[in-house]
Amino acid sequence: MRNQLWMLVVAFIFLLIPKSYAQVLPHSTKDWQLADIPPTLMQVKQDEAIFAPIAGEMKAVAELYAEHGFYLYSPAGDYRPMQFGNDYAYVNVDAISTQKPRLAPVDDRLNDLNNPIYDYLLTTQNTPVYRSAKESNHDLL
Repeated sequence: MRNQLWMLVVAFIFLLIPKSYAQVLPHSTKDWQLADIPPTLMQVKQDEAIFAPIAGEMKAVAELYAEHGFYLYSPAGDYRPMQFGNDYAYVNVDAISTQKPRLAPVDDRLNDLNNPIYDYLLTTQNTPVYRSAKESNHDLL
């Protein structure tokens, strides 16, 4: 009888004691500041090559013309990234002008610039196409 009473007391103690005394912090996301900073419209001082990683190496992939506007993101070191196809290309910070571009790009009303281009790729010269960005890959065409 004594053992049964002891077991009953222990069972009630465990049932009556709350599982945890830890303080639950309120979980709110209304004060979060996300780092999604839109690009700014800029131009280069003179014609400037832009670079992108191709097969593990930074290579010149295109040329920007002076007085033509394009969108750049915040600087990352000596270069500023810009959207280039499905990835980013980089422009030297020293080549960027503070003047307002004379020729601005057409508004992207259909949001095509944020959609990846998987179906087509147009080039004006023979361009090697790689299977992936790894150095060991050879060009497909």
